[in-house]
Amino acid sequence: MIKNLAKIINIILISTLFISINLTADDNKLQLKELEGNWEGTGQFLVPMTNMKMDIEGSAEFKYIKEGDYLRTALTGEKFMFTYSDSGHLILNNKNDSIYWEVWDNSGKHAYYTGELEGKLISGTRWRNKDLYSVNILLKHQDSIDFKLTVKTAEGEQIDKAVFNLWRIKK
Repeated sequence: MIKNLAKIINIILISTLFISINLTADDNKLQLKELEGNWEGTGQFLVPMTNMKMDIEGSAEFKYIKEGDYLRTALTGEKFMFTYSDSGHLILNNKNDSIYWEVWDNSGKHAYYTGELEGKLISGTRWRNKDLYSVNILLKHQDSIDFKLTVKTAEGEQIDKAVFNLWRIKK
């Protein structure tokens, strides 16, 4: 009887451990609605055709759309007479942690990134001609995001196209 009771207690303890590990893993996983809100920040942008890096100020608005379970994105960067903006939607498939991000910029270009979610990091890639573009969005803290867009050329050169640090605007 005591051996059976000990086995039952052991099973309960092991089950509790597995449940708590599973809940902890889910707590460390990014949920799209965590990004909702207005953000601002600074960073560097590689100016097209000149290939010169420019310090830039930017803002972002992320709106979570509950009906479709996606995030509407809008980003803007400005410096003097230079302006860049894009908008799109980010979809997260929670079953396999895959992401899909479709973006249109102010010059009419369309991009479609696919990738994955690892904890609080969204990583996506797309091909343009023979160049591989990679985007990484890291929620460092509930009010701080690191954003990085890089391109790996056909020759193997890795170039930072945009690097931003954004922080949530408190109301």
